[in-house]
Order: sequence, then structure tokens, then C-alpha cells
Amino acid sequence: MRIRSWLVLSAVSLTLAGRASPALAQEKLPVAYVDRGITNPAGTLTPEVQFDISHSEIVTAGFGGAGFVGFGDGTAVGVMSVGAAYAITDDLGVRVAPFALRFNDPDAQLAAAEIGFTYRFLRGSFEMGVGVDWVYQTTTNDMAVGVGQEIVPSLPMHIHFGHAARLDITPALPISTAGIYEPGFHDGTIAGHAFGGGNGGTTAGLDVPLNLAVQIVEQLHFDIGTGFNMTFNPVASAPGSTFGDFFALPFGFDLGIAVPGPRGPIFEMTPFFLWPALLVPGVQNGIDGVQSAFWETGINFRGYIYM
Repeated sequence: MRIRSWLVLSAVSLTLAGRASPALAQEKLPVAYVDRGITNPAGTLTPEVQFDISHSEIVTAGFGGAGFVGFGDGTAVGVMSVGAAYAITDDLGVRVAPFALRFNDPDAQLAAAEIGFTYRFLRGSFEMGVGVDWVYQTTTNDMAVGVGQEIVPSLPMHIHFGHAARLDITPALPISTAGIYEPGFHDGTIAGHAFGGGNGGTTAGLDVPLNLAVQIVEQLHFDIGTGFNMTFNPVASAPGSTFGDFFALPFGFDLGIAVPGPRGPIFEMTPFFLWPALLVPGVQNGIDGVQSAFWETGINFRGYIYM
């Protein structure tokens, strides 16, 4: 009887172990970018470094708006951002960027720090979460005059189209004491070190980026982005400006290359290019409605450590 009981218990244990294995498999982070969720599996640490160059020239057609004086002189400014994110649970992640270093504005100086979190409350083909980011701008720069802070609550959403594509929609309501909020690029990590522009002053706005990612092969995806952003009260930071002066449609793209490992990607490299305000249809004060000379380009390096 004891031998038979032991065999029965062993069989039950093996059955339960077999049933548990799919749960373990779900903890693996997909290599394919379009299959990933809003948050990473619990215990995933993602250190990140980004280098970018921004060119802030404002195209004019007979420059005449006093509110835009000093708002972009064509200088190219280099920035290096360093940070990391960590998934506390499968649905809760935190992130921090201790600094963004501007190289030549006019000299090397610390420019910003950022901390934030994302909580996912819906899973499946349609995912939804809530996030909050806090950015502290520590220095003046070519697009801003005052030190300030930004609080950016957001509602990230992912729509998965099988294993072929993914649409990301992330409405955000930025509140900035550093001036006009200038959105960062793409997926809510340290690339979003958005600097405030203008003459300081507290502003509020709406930023709705749309990004469509297409999976070319498992290790390679192409991402194209647009959307719109606006500032409800730009006059608080740029005297003489109107709502239409800061209602903009961005356009950008990136190419993500992932190196696979046993539990998901172990490294990812993403070069990108962005026009933060390519179309400004309601702009006045002698400013051109197509701002092709205001752009940002760079490359993001991200590692994945499974703890």
C-alpha cells in the first residue's frame, strides 16, 4: 500500500508540474516586439542608454512673433540619457533616468532627471494601463529659459494584430512648470525626457502619440509614429502666442533590432528619427506651418536582465 500511495502521489506531482509549465512559459518575454505587452514579466530589469541630436531651427516666413524670440537658433544639441526600468510584477513596472546630459548647450551640463511607473489593468489583444512620469529640468537650454518640472499622467494602450503588427496609443495630459511641453520619442521610457520650452510658466496640454509597429522578422521591427499634441494655454510661457501656434502633428520612425536569448531578448538597438512638430497648421506670427528643420535623431540601446 505504501508503495502504491507513493506512486499515486508521484503521478499527481508530475501532473501538476506539467500543468504549471505553461504558466512558466508565459513569463518569457517575446523576442518579437509586436508581441510584447505594456509591461514586462516580473523580475525583468532593462538598463538603457540613449544618444540623440536635436536640431531646433524654426522655419519662418518673415519672422515677426515676439513670443518666439530665442525659440530655436538652428544649433544642434547632443544629449545622452541613462536609466533603467524594472518589472515588479507582470503588470507593474517602474523606471528611472537619473540624468540626461546635454553636451554643447553651450557646454556639457546635466539637463533633466525622470522617474515613473506603469500599471497594466487589461490584458489580451487589447491592453490598457495607466502611467505617471515626473521630469525635473535642471538647466536652461536652447529651447527653454527656466528650470521646472513636468508631471505627465498617461493611459497607454496596445492593440495587437496577431503576430504581424501592433498599434500603440498613449494619451497623456502633461502639466509643465518649465514652459511648453515638448514630447519625447516613442515608448514611454527614458526617450521621453521632454524638455520644457518658452519662457517658463505653468502650462497644460494634451499629447496623443500613435505608433504602428510592423514585425519584419522575429528580431527586426519597423515603427512609424504620428499623432498630435497641443498646449491649452501657451501664452503663459510664450507671450503673444495662440493655441494654434502650439498645436502640432509629429512624424517619426525607428528600426528595432533584437538579440534573442533563452528567456527573451537580451539586447536591443533602436535608431530613430523624429520631427516633433512637422505640421503646425494653425501657427501664426510669421512661422511656417511645416517645420522640417526642427528634428531629432539618435539611437537607443537597451539590455534585458531576467532576475
